[in-house]
Amino acid sequence: MLAIVGVLALGGCGGETPGAGGVDVTEHLDAQLGSVGIVADPGSLACDDVDLGVGASVGCTFTAGGQPVGLTAEVTSVEGSGVGFDVSTQARPVPAEVLGTTVATRAGQQLGAAIDSAECAGELAPTVGESTSCTLTSGAETRDVTVTVTGVDGGRLDYTLDAA
Repeated sequence: MLAIVGVLALGGCGGETPGAGGVDVTEHLDAQLGSVGIVADPGSLACDDVDLGVGASVGCTFTAGGQPVGLTAEVTSVEGSGVGFDVSTQARPVPAEVLGTTVATRAGQQLGAAIDSAECAGELAPTVGESTSCTLTSGAETRDVTVTVTGVDGGRLDYTLDAA
């Protein structure tokens, strides 16, 4: 679990996720994630509404490198406009469409060749050892690869590509 402590600005913005007193929880957490080593894709963080009392918990989602990640932030302290959070991330399955895009990019880099597309058979479960197959297309040629999860870090999946 990671701790984030900071000052929340009062006065929410329309369409944002204000907590008690108009505090924008999403904006605060988004600004603080990088300080604890979590790199969210810009503008991807979305959180539920929460009343900011000690022990309150807010559920959020974001993407990191296009991969979906869950986040839970628990309020640990409230002093004036300062609010402390403990943050934990939860890996989510990577949908086949998102996986295909990242696999095509990674395969192109590994092979040193342009990959036109990658179509994956299914989502990639967030468990070490889980795998799915993808078909790479480059011009008229196709190549099958197996994508295998090798680790989960900060809610993001690490994986290898191997010829099928």
